[in-house]
Amino acid sequence: MRFDADQGFFLNGEPLKILGVCLHHDLGCLGTAINRRALERQLEILKEMGCNAIRTSHNPPAPELLELCDRMGFLVQDEAFDMWRKRKSEYDYSRDFPEWYERDLTDHILRDRNHPSVFMWSIGNEVYEQFDDVRADTLTLQQANVLLNVPRTARA
Repeated sequence: MRFDADQGFFLNGEPLKILGVCLHHDLGCLGTAINRRALERQLEILKEMGCNAIRTSHNPPAPELLELCDRMGFLVQDEAFDMWRKRKSEYDYSRDFPEWYERDLTDHILRDRNHPSVFMWSIGNEVYEQFDDVRADTLTLQQANVLLNVPRTARA
């Protein structure tokens, strides 16, 4: 797998256009509890549309979703957080982010890294700091450091 600024994305040496969607973790009126067949049907419909990639908006996906993506040939951008330090609502993850982001990001990567469908990691969705906080650059580098330093060997 490689990205080339002039020629695009390559998978197994072949050029591949990424045709993706943002896939929220819920199943609409079915709710957020995992229904494997509903997830599979959702992915089948996306395949019929010509989709070959999903972004897991806006949090880590259910393991069942990644298993289906592995089996069905989807690429996955695996997203970790919906926010960092700046809150979006009173009791959101921003309250715990400073203390927990490194552990949560590491556990997230350790859990999902052996899925062949995962080709990209996302460290945040609509992160407010990216627009007006000089600390965002430092935090982004700290998170990239976590990504790069997760042990390379698979868990037993």
